[in-house]
Amino acid sequence: MKKILFTLALLVCFSSFGQQLKAILMLGDEDLISDKQDDIEYMEEIRFFLHKKNVLVKTFYNNFIWQDVVKEAEDTSIFIYQGHGIDWKEKGYGGFDLKKKVSSEDIIRDLKLKSNSIILFQSVCGGAGSSAGDNLDIGLKEAKNRIVSYSSPFFKTGAEAYFSINTVGGVMDFLQEFFLSKSVQQIFNNSIGTFYDKEIEEVFAMDKYIGIASRNWGGTTTRTSWVNGKKTIKEVPSVKSYSIAYVSNPNYSINSLIK
Repeated sequence: MKKILFTLALLVCFSSFGQQLKAILMLGDEDLISDKQDDIEYMEEIRFFLHKKNVLVKTFYNNFIWQDVVKEAEDTSIFIYQGHGIDWKEKGYGGFDLKKKVSSEDIIRDLKLKSNSIILFQSVCGGAGSSAGDNLDIGLKEAKNRIVSYSSPFFKTGAEAYFSINTVGGVMDFLQEFFLSKSVQQIFNNSIGTFYDKEIEEVFAMDKYIGIASRNWGGTTTRTSWVNGKKTIKEVPSVKSYSIAYVSNPNYSINSLIK
C-alpha cells in the first residue's frame, strides 16, 4: 500500500509540474517614470496572483538589459509589459522603451516564446490605439494601424494572442477572468462594460480577430506625461480615446496554454 501511495504522489507532482506555466513581468525604463514604485507595487500584485496559480514568474523591474529578458523568455507563456510606448515615426509603433530601446526587429530576432503564448500590455502608448500625446481623435484607421504594428512582431515569436488595455488595473482584471477559463473575446467584451464603445471586432488574419474599444466622454481630462524623467500634469480637452484592444483567436483561453 505504501508503495502504491508513493507512486501516486510522484504522478501527481509530475502532472502539476507538467502543467506549470511561466510568465515574465517587465517594466519600462525606470529613469523615465517618476511613479516607478507604484508600477512595481502593481506588478507585484500580479506576480502574487500568478504565484497562487502555480505560475513560475520572472520579474524585470530595475537594472536589467534586453538580453537578460531574452535569456528567460524561452518557454514563457505569459509576457506582461507596462511602460512607455515607442513611435518610430517611419516604422510606426512597436517595441519596448528600456534603457536601450528595443525595436520590433529586435523582438522578432531575439524573443523565443512558447507556442500559444499571450502578450499583455498595461497602459502602453499606442498599444491599444491611443497615446498620451494625442491632441485630436486619431481615428479608427490610425488606431488599428498602431495596434497591428505593435502586435504583429509577437506573432512571429510564438505568441498567439495580444491584449492591450489602458484602464487602471486592466491587466490584473484580465488575468482574474483568464484563469476562470474565459476567452479573450469574453474578457474584451466584459472590459468594455458601460463606459466604452466597441469600434470593431472583425477578422484580422487566418483564425485571428481584431477588437478595438474606445471612449469619448468630452469635457477635460488630466494628462500626465514624462519628459527626461520630469513629470508634468495638466488639464487638457478630452478627445476620443482608443483604450482596449486584442488580436487573437476570439476563443483563445487559458486552456490554449495548458493543452
